[in-house]
Order: sequence, then structure tokens, then C-alpha cells
Amino acid sequence: MTPIKTVALFATISAALVSNAQNRIGCGKVDELYQATCASCHGKQLEGDSGQSFIDDIWKRGSTDTDIAKSIRDGFPELGMGPRKGALSEDQIRSLVIYIREPKAAFTASFPQNNRV
Repeated sequence: MTPIKTVALFATISAALVSNAQNRIGCGKVDELYQATCASCHGKQLEGDSGQSFIDDIWKRGSTDTDIAKSIRDGFPELGMGPRKGALSEDQIRSLVIYIREPKAAFTASFPQNNRV
């Protein structure tokens, strides 16, 4: 295969994968999962309630994707958040991490670094 065909094939496959991920995240499936699994404590708009907010950028249990996935997977039974390991697949947990991250990513992209307060 020529280098140009290889690049074209890679671009086509990458676009399809990204589009599929965006469809899963943006078209309801992950939102429905979040609403069913997390919203009663963390708010319908991620604003927090009895559980912490996901939009204020204050993370009590670690802020990396790995930390957030571990929090979802293992829960905090002492705080009333049961573990989701076994109830959710690793793909669903990863999708929730991305979903939780999206509002901050959109906000950050909207404001250039030198215009932030």
C-alpha cells in the first residue's frame, strides 16, 4: 500500500471512530447512563447536590481520568456512593469519565489561556 493510501485509510478509520464516540456521548446513551446512575446525587447538569459538583473543578478524590474512573468503579460506601464495578462495564465507566470532563473541556476551549481570570 502506498503511503498516501495508508494515510487516507488511517484518516477514514480515525474519523469513523471519533464520530462513533461522539455519537455515543452526544446523542443520549451516555447522558441516559449518567442520569440513571449519577444525577440523583451529582445533579442533572453535573452541578452537584448531595454528591460533589463536576463543573467547579474541585476534586476531593483525585482529578485524573484514572482517579475518576476508580471513584466510579470502587465508589465511596462510607459516603453513600456504592461501587459500580460489575454493574457498569469498563467502556461505560470510561464513557462517564469523558462525559464528566466535557463541560470543562468546552469551557476551556471557549476562552484562550490569556483571557482567563
